[in-house]
This record gives sequence, structure tokens and C-alpha cells, in this order.
Amino acid sequence: MSMHPPYDRELRQLLIQSCAETPNVGYKDKSTVIVIEGPNFSTYAENKVFISWGCTTIRMTQTPETILAKELGLPYASLGIVTDDICWKDDGIVEPNEVITIFKATFPKAMEVLKRTIQKIGEKDWKEILETIRNRTEEAIMKN
Repeated sequence: MSMHPPYDRELRQLLIQSCAETPNVGYKDKSTVIVIEGPNFSTYAENKVFISWGCTTIRMTQTPETILAKELGLPYASLGIVTDDICWKDDGIVEPNEVITIFKATFPKAMEVLKRTIQKIGEKDWKEILETIRNRTEEAIMKN
């Protein structure tokens, strides 16, 4: 099964709209993500490699949930909270306490984005979208 696009386009657009509508929320509507094994942060050398690959975001989660949702035909999108953009800077050392502080400060904004998105999900007619996803999923299953 192709993982392109990794996220459901409709659901992703609802998240982007909600970010745009929420005051004081910065967001990127496009990113190239690399997923690393947590809970350890990547090293400076690893970050340089990721940058050379064109990555713009490092995450410790996204896989396997993105793959499982795709395989099950479930619309899926992800909202990330940037907690340590220092890792992209020269000699950037990520301190776990700083990450926790930033996460706690940013969490209420993320919750507001999710509330707006959930409202939009409830207002949308998903019947045709879900049927398309189901058909695509069934077609992607390898059969004898």
C-alpha cells in the first residue's frame, strides 16, 4: 500500500484551517518529517544528516500510527507541538526540562486547535470521503 500521502487530505486541511483561525498559533502547512526512536533526542551529527536529507521536522511518534490508520482505511492527520527547534541550530543541546516547559506552555493552544478541528469534523459530511478511502484501501490489498 502506498503511504503517499501519509495523511488524509480532508482531515489535514481541517487541522490547517483550525491552526490559521486560532490566535497566536504558528504553524507549517508543509513539512518533511523524520521519525526517530525516542525517548532520546538526536545528536548534533544526526541533525546535520537529517537536514542534508531535506528534513524539516523530527518526531518521536508518527509511525506506526500513520501506517496502521492507512491500512485500516481510517482518515488520519497529526498535530505536532514544536518543543525544541534548538536542535537545528549549531551546537544545539536539547534539555528535557526545557522541552517539558515549552510543551506545557503550548498545550492549551494545541487543545484549542483540536477543539476547532473536532467541531469542523462534526459539521462535514464524510460519507463520500469514507467510501473513497474504503475503496482505495480494498484495491491496495495484495491478493493471490
